[in-house]
This record gives sequence, C-alpha cells and structure tokens, in this order.
Amino acid sequence: MRAYEFKPSDALRLAARPAAGFGIDPLEPAAWPAPAILFRAWHAALQEAFPQVQLWEETHAAGTRGQHPQGSARTQRFGALTVAGPFPCRHEREEYHWLFPRPADVIGAGSEGLDLLAPIAGENARSNLPPPLRHLLAAPNRSGPPAGGDRKDPGDWWEREAIETYLRQERSSPAQWWRSVDLFETRWEWPASPSTPSASTRPGCVHLRMHEDIAIVFLAALPAPHTPDLDAIALWRSSHGPWLSLGQRRNVGEVIPLPPFDLDAMLPVSAPVAGKRVKWLLLSPAVFPALAGRPDHPGGWLPSWVCPRTGQVLLRQGDTRRPGESRPAWRRRIRSLPGLDCRLVAARVPPPLVLDGWSARRHLRVMDPELQPGPRRRWLAVPAGSVYYFEGPDAARLADQLSWHGAREAPGRIRQIAHRQSALLGEQGFGLGACGPWDYADR
Repeated sequence: MRAYEFKPSDALRLAARPAAGFGIDPLEPAAWPAPAILFRAWHAALQEAFPQVQLWEETHAAGTRGQHPQGSARTQRFGALTVAGPFPCRHEREEYHWLFPRPADVIGAGSEGLDLLAPIAGENARSNLPPPLRHLLAAPNRSGPPAGGDRKDPGDWWEREAIETYLRQERSSPAQWWRSVDLFETRWEWPASPSTPSASTRPGCVHLRMHEDIAIVFLAALPAPHTPDLDAIALWRSSHGPWLSLGQRRNVGEVIPLPPFDLDAMLPVSAPVAGKRVKWLLLSPAVFPALAGRPDHPGGWLPSWVCPRTGQVLLRQGDTRRPGESRPAWRRRIRSLPGLDCRLVAARVPPPLVLDGWSARRHLRVMDPELQPGPRRRWLAVPAGSVYYFEGPDAARLADQLSWHGAREAPGRIRQIAHRQSALLGEQGFGLGACGPWDYADR
C-alpha cells in the first residue's frame, strides 16, 4: 500500500451524528473523520474517472458469505480497493509522525502523573459487568509525574513511537503526546429543530481546520492482478487530476503521494507476547453487528468472534486467507483448523461512533436495477483507542491474528496489511489493531 496526503483547499465540513445519549466534545478524537468517508470518496472518484469497466480492473461478485443474488456474475466494480486512515500526521522537514487516538486505558492523574488501568485479579461476580467480562479495571501504584516537566495531560493523540512504547509496557515521552487543539481547530454547527430538544442527538456538521504543520494522511491500494505493474491510483491522478471530493459536503482536496515508506514506519507494530495474556488496541474503529444466527450475541462493543457467554475466542489458528484462494475454499479449510484457547476477560471501550450517510449508489454495481439514491444503513462502531484484554495459553497466537501486520518472526519490512479484525468494512480501514502483553493491577 502507498501513503498519500489529503490537502484540503479549505476547512473540512463533515456531517456528524453523535450516538443517542452520548455527546461528543468537538476536540475529542471522535470528531475525526471515519475511514468510511475516505473509502466512499475513492469509490466515487474512480467511477467518475472510469465510467466504463477497464481492462485492468478486477470486478467482484456482490454478496456476503458466499451468497450472491446474481449467481456468479461479477458486478462489483473496484472491489479490490482497500484504504487505511485517515490519520493526522505531524511533518517536520522530511520526517512524518503519524498520530493515533490515545489508548483508552491511559488516564490522567493530576499532579501524580499518568495511570495505566489494568484488570483486577479475581472474579467480580457482584459487579454489573456485562457478560462475558470477568475483571474490573483499576489503576496500579502510580509511577510519579512524567519526566521532563510538569505536563500531566496524557493528550488525545499519540505518535506511533509512543503507542509502541505503551504496547511494550514502558513509559513513553510526553513530547509524543498531543492534544486535539495542538493539531486542528473545530467548530460544530447544529441545525435548529424545535421538535428535537437536545442538540447532542441531532445530525450536525463539524468544521475542521488543520494546523499548518499537520497533514491528513492515509494508505490506499487498488491492485490490478492481471497487470501487476500498473499503479491504478497513479493512473487515476494522471487521467482525472489530483483532486478528491471528500464527504457529503464536497470537501475538495489535493491527493499528494508521500515518499515510499514501509508500513511499520507509519503504523504501530505489536510488542512480543510470550505469556498467557495479550491486549488488543484498536488503531481504527471496528464494527461488530448483532449476528442473525446468534440471538444471544449483542454486537456493538463485543467482537463478533467472541462467545457472548464464555468469552471464548472463536478464531482459529492460521486462518489467514492464502493468495488466490477463493472465499468458499478458505471457509472450508478453516473449519478443520484448531481453535485458539483464549478468552476475553476485560475491556475498556469509549462511547460508540455513528456511521451512516447517503449513497448515490451509482458507483456500487454494474447493471444494478436499483441504482437509486438512498440512505446507508446505520452502524455503531467501536472507536479507535479501545482496548480488549485476553487470557489463555494461545495468547501469542492470538496476537498474530489480531495484529494488523500478522506474525513477525523478526523485524523486517512490512508492505501489506494482513489482518482487519472488523466484522464489516475491513476493506475501508476498519479493525486495524496492535497487541502487547498486560499484567494484573494488583500483582
């Protein structure tokens, strides 16, 4: 995947709809544009640039889990498109410092520094924790004020190096923590509606303007299997120009390719996990809907691959899809693989993000009889920064399954994203995560 910068020509105007009952601070990371906005913008731009099916283009059959209403017809255009981001990024001369929401289990502690929350050992049967969680979170002994000054605010955004230090259970530098006001300015606009008394539940618009040294960056790839030397994104830029329209408010910006970097120089890499405990940090939002075949699974905050009663992880060892392997063949193969012996025992999840919008539907299918505009289905997404704690003998194997880069035998170059552990919208950049070990707070 290649890294790009989106340079808006003016302040971004983005539709926003906080979840019912949850207000959103204009300066929280929740105000940052969701990955779906970027993915939809690329789909629309590709359709506009290439209204006819291209020889290099790989079309896909529309449907899920092998259920295709039109049989084996490949009607899905640009189905190979994948993106990751957008993320804020600090750029200094030739250096780029990608930023990610602060882990949810890191909180400020006033004059005493920072607290890192961790599960409390022992069952908490009398608590009101939702199943299958077993442990409450608490702060262990405070480690004192951060080095190098009196700055105690943990910030809203952390640089990649700070995230990797956190995953190694080490203390990061306060110089790598940033507040939202250090990166961008926001202004919220709510429409007047006498029938809706609370502005926190009405659809609105957020105006976001980046500071001079802050860029909006993302990853994108559109492979052409039959023409491996073709760069489809570069072809789009040469035929359509560098301008991309982002979101429903038609925010126009220039797409600028960044110098080639390996992905591990941009996205945080997981720390080694050798024991029986692993925590999973979301670097991008994830969507876990309620499962039609599992009425006991609530969806929402609980991953679709976790048993809602026991917390047992339902992923299997080595279930990565092989190159060229069809989805039905992949599903048949993983049924015979052994499962992972790990259980979800605790979690720290901020309020959800609301994903909805409006679709012109023109860019979705080829020869689709229902090409009429309409609203998109609304989803509640787990925000980036959420942390899940797992325990079991296969913790190290689970870390390989949950890390965006997969298993790493030794440090080296990473060119592709291996895993997106979101039940939906993984190709749009949802479900990216990194892992590290954890310990009980009272041990």
